Amino acid sequence: MKNIAAFLFCFLLLSCASSKSSKALVNNNTTVESECPPKGDCIAVVHKNKKLVIKTSDIGQTYYEIEDAPDRVVVTYTYTKTRKSEYQDDFYSEEIAFESDENLSDFRNGASPDMYFKVLCFCRGKMGTYKVDGAKATLNNNKLSLTIPQIVDNQFTQQIVVSFN
Repeated sequence: MKNIAAFLFCFLLLSCASSKSSKALVNNNTTVESECPPKGDCIAVVHKNKKLVIKTSDIGQTYYEIEDAPDRVVVTYTYTKTRKSEYQDDFYSEEIAFESDENLSDFRNGASPDMYFKVLCFCRGKMGTYKVDGAKATLNNNKLSLTIPQIVDNQFTQQIVVSFN
């Protein structure tokens, strides 16, 4: 019984550990190569056979949902600030989301698909989902480089590099 408890403790400890390296393997075929902003964790996820559906709430706020769609992918890149447990409202995250075909050909020839920037926090006037205008994107050798303009004050996410292996 002690061996099982020790194994479970080690498994939980290893699975909860976060890597602060600038390269993090995601979905076995995607690597985040850009530096993660300080005091947080970054993750990129490729949602295969999905699309972004843009909606508006009853109070006029834009948001998106991810729904099924063949031959499409949604890529999300999320920065999540490490929380201080002594503060109940100490949460902050930024997310970039875009949709493309499964070959990311929407980025070829200097084009870029519609992109959205979402901020989740306990902060007046900053939280919400924003359409990104003026992002610069390049795709070379299956490496996507994004430069996001400043959308909100004290924005952490501005340079993103993701490799699709």
